[in-house]
Amino acid sequence: MTTAIHTTIERFLAKWGLRDPQIVAALADSARLVSYAKSATVLRAGDAVTQMGIIRRGLVRYYYSDAAGKFWNKAFHIENDPVVAASAILTDSPSPFTIEALEPSEIVMFPGARLLQLEADLRPLHELTSRLITHAFIRNEQREAMLLTSNAEQRFQWLLRHESHLLRRVPQFHLASYIGIDAVSLSRIKRKLE
Repeated sequence: MTTAIHTTIERFLAKWGLRDPQIVAALADSARLVSYAKSATVLRAGDAVTQMGIIRRGLVRYYYSDAAGKFWNKAFHIENDPVVAASAILTDSPSPFTIEALEPSEIVMFPGARLLQLEADLRPLHELTSRLITHAFIRNEQREAMLLTSNAEQRFQWLLRHESHLLRRVPQFHLASYIGIDAVSLSRIKRKLE
């Protein structure tokens, strides 16, 4: 399991241009590999955020829900992506959304307090955190613009351009929620474009 943790951390850091054995060792020291069954909850809305992770294998969705059980998908993350409720950590508040495994998943989890300590001690890790937050901000702003200014077909085209890998792995009703249309409209658009 230690090899799986090290490899996952190395791949994640390399994806962001960071190759530092000291950081890999420091992160691996407090990490553990957690397995989640399909449909398992990784983090529930309203819970305190005490951990952050990197997906080794699998797919998760972030979603908001209401008391009536209606949900709105916020994001999907796959292998080599971080798993975190960043706004909750930055504001020291409960998670505003739920994270659920859509496939059997393995996530390398780190205690949040340890990561914050390492970030303060290791400048490259602090810079990486800043880059990750900036990346998430830009991605969320682009998605927001798509949701506010595009019609249903344009929204699907946006999905094809930016996150086409999701089409193979995410159920259609989840994708429809993600781009703010109903599943019937999504089916019609897909048929039209085929």
